[in-house]
Amino acid sequence: MLQAVSLSENNQRGDAVSVYFHTSKSTFVCGGCGLKIWFSHVDLPGMIMGHDIQRVTVAFCWLNPEQCCDLKLPEYETPQSAGMDIGAAIDQPVEISPGGIVLIPSGFGVALPPGFELQVRPRSGLAIKHGITVINAPGTIDADYRGEVKVGLINLGPSPYVVHRGDRIAQLILAPVCRMLLQPVEQLDDTRRGAGGFGHTGR
Repeated sequence: MLQAVSLSENNQRGDAVSVYFHTSKSTFVCGGCGLKIWFSHVDLPGMIMGHDIQRVTVAFCWLNPEQCCDLKLPEYETPQSAGMDIGAAIDQPVEISPGGIVLIPSGFGVALPPGFELQVRPRSGLAIKHGITVINAPGTIDADYRGEVKVGLINLGPSPYVVHRGDRIAQLILAPVCRMLLQPVEQLDDTRRGAGGFGHTGR
């Protein structure tokens, strides 16, 4: 969940996400505005159970609050949505020509609890109606990244597409991360499939 809270009287936008746990604490210093944001998490970081959905609290910061007053916090559009829609933090409309690639800023940064990643995925409506998708889908925001969240869009459609300020351009999905421990072996075990791939099962 993203919940903006005010850090001072001069900060009316609210540049942090409040956290409700007390087992361990961390500090996030926003690179854009230098604000300190305190947050804490539990051993399975930040999970709240409710309505069969795990809820994880994430620190959130507008990097230039005075320039983002008209932008909305990322939000879930329906009660069961998996992804939060995010808007374009651009000053002027950006046209994406067919085959063109652009990098669209969001205006904010996040601090994820350890053990999670934030996936940047396309919006189905943009993809189906206009051919606009995320070039590196799914993009990954790592838990130790503190820069601005940006979205690489590509136009796979036949016509130019214009992105306006505040347009919903992608969705963010929080996902747990498992790390591999590589074990060198002399050979891999046999399976019925073997080395078959790239359509070997037919259409």
